[in-house]
Amino acid sequence: MEIIMDETLPCLLNYRKLKEPISSAIEEITGLQDRAKSAENDEILLHGITVLGLAYYEVGLGDSLRYYLRHFPYKLKDSEIKFSKDVFIGEQFDLLEKAIDKFITSAAYKNFRDFQKSFIETTSIEPDWKENDLAKAQEFCARRNLLIHNRLKVNDAYQESSGLDKPPAKGTTLKIDSKYIDEAFAALLRILALIEISLEKTYAQYTRIKAIRELWKYLFKSPVMPFEDFWGVDEEDDRISYCRTSPHEDALSGAEKRMLGLWRSHFNGQGEFLKDFNMRLFDRGNQTKVLYFLAWNREHLFG
Repeated sequence: MEIIMDETLPCLLNYRKLKEPISSAIEEITGLQDRAKSAENDEILLHGITVLGLAYYEVGLGDSLRYYLRHFPYKLKDSEIKFSKDVFIGEQFDLLEKAIDKFITSAAYKNFRDFQKSFIETTSIEPDWKENDLAKAQEFCARRNLLIHNRLKVNDAYQESSGLDKPPAKGTTLKIDSKYIDEAFAALLRILALIEISLEKTYAQYTRIKAIRELWKYLFKSPVMPFEDFWGVDEEDDRISYCRTSPHEDALSGAEKRMLGLWRSHFNGQGEFLKDFNMRLFDRGNQTKVLYFLAWNREHLFG
């Protein structure tokens, strides 16, 4: 599925990085699941595993959503883009991150089902979840909250959030044993695995090489600067493999040479065209492009 961005800005999403937080959560929860099986009589350890396991799950979804919104910021709601004057002035270079933080916080504080709904609606995926797994995870989340806030004694909040048709009576003390954790973690892992599959199915065409090509097209409009004249790529490994010298480099403008030098310096540390680099030598449009390039190199496009 191709999602259209504003034509003036390239989309630099890399689907591998989009999946990375989900994959990490799967790995961590799997490790905790194994640990819980050998901690059958250690109540404190089992309680800690419960809290940590759900934290990994929630952080995995949150971090994946955060990465996604950096590349598809138009998915943010208007309410997340409103700032006080102090924030606007003092943190003007981090306004997008501030808006994303508001979105993630708002989504994470919703109940379990609403958080899942927010994730799939924002990322436009359709994981084939089983209702039994969602129900198990919902109750697990409610029991985790009960553990933290009421020592596992059933209260109104648990009865309302557990999703159970017939929840235990108020005042009942619930238990968390290794079997319960194993079943709950198994449900979480199946949910995460289907998210991972659905993200790859939907965004597999968003490779690192695609992102690099899009960035190049945004920075360089000259017909004598086709991407292939300057770079060799390894499509299988999804990376730039080597730098080429174009036969047309002598014909480049000063701004194009400086921009090319900036690009090469981030690829291999060489900056032949950066000897006279000065932001004042760029017009306003190219200054914006330079800042955009520098901002997105935190994504390690070349490494």
